[in-house]
Amino acid sequence: MDVPLTADLVTVSACRGVGLRTYSGEGLVGFAWAFLHAGARHVIAGLWDVNDQSTVALMDVLYRELAAGKPPAAALRTARLSLIESPGNLRKPFYWAPFQLYTVTP
Repeated sequence: MDVPLTADLVTVSACRGVGLRTYSGEGLVGFAWAFLHAGARHVIAGLWDVNDQSTVALMDVLYRELAAGKPPAAALRTARLSLIESPGNLRKPFYWAPFQLYTVTP
């Protein structure tokens, strides 16, 4: 948090990357909060323990969309939709919903 950062996007594809503790006026405090305070413009992080299989599938689509020039919100949306439209358990919100986008205003 004390090291200045100029990243446009930081992705924390780990369990509870958003944080566990809530502080008045700050919300959940964790990696996402720290990266935003350090200067990152956008952070994608998980709200709860994530599944390895669904995280790999989601991140594959997310980074493909980012490489194609989509902004973080659109890339995350497409990645989530890819899981929703997939067969089996990965379509359930438990698998795609933990990842949220946090943004600072310019």
